[in-house]
Amino acid sequence: MRKSPTALLFLSVVALLAYPPLATLWEQGLQGAFRYFATDAFYYLAVADQSAGAAFYTFDGTHPTNGFHPLWQYALTATFDVLDLSASGQLLFALLAGVAFAAFGSGLFALALLRLTDRLVLAWLGAVPGVYFLLLSIVDPQYLSQWAFVNGMESPLTIFFFGLLAYLLLDRSLLHPHP
Repeated sequence: MRKSPTALLFLSVVALLAYPPLATLWEQGLQGAFRYFATDAFYYLAVADQSAGAAFYTFDGTHPTNGFHPLWQYALTATFDVLDLSASGQLLFALLAGVAFAAFGSGLFALALLRLTDRLVLAWLGAVPGVYFLLLSIVDPQYLSQWAFVNGMESPLTIFFFGLLAYLLLDRSLLHPHP
């Protein structure tokens, strides 16, 4: 069975975005997560760990906190509460969830770009490695790549919802409106 160009585009973007962090994980184990996670990611992980099963969100188990992006924090806390993960399991979950959300969101964004431009190469390059990487990679290639959003914070979830929104809303009629 022959795959359509859109399916190949989606799958190649997902695979190319997921490859660097998953290869690092394979090669370096959980230590590889530290190459991707922002410092603030450990705040989210600590709040989720301390808040699982608690009556309020807390960083230290005693004092309530509200200094976080709610959707990602809720997802981490609920997962940690239901699965009762060890510290290494929590780290692995945050990394793999980040890879999945960023990869699928970027794949959906690539499909939206394909609809807009009708150019497979533009859609592919716009999604992975991404526009910022193509324009500014000389400054800091790791930070500006699309896979840099696998940072243990809310960024992968944001990428996913942006990709989904772009996929659902964008099409060529935006560029060529009919009278």
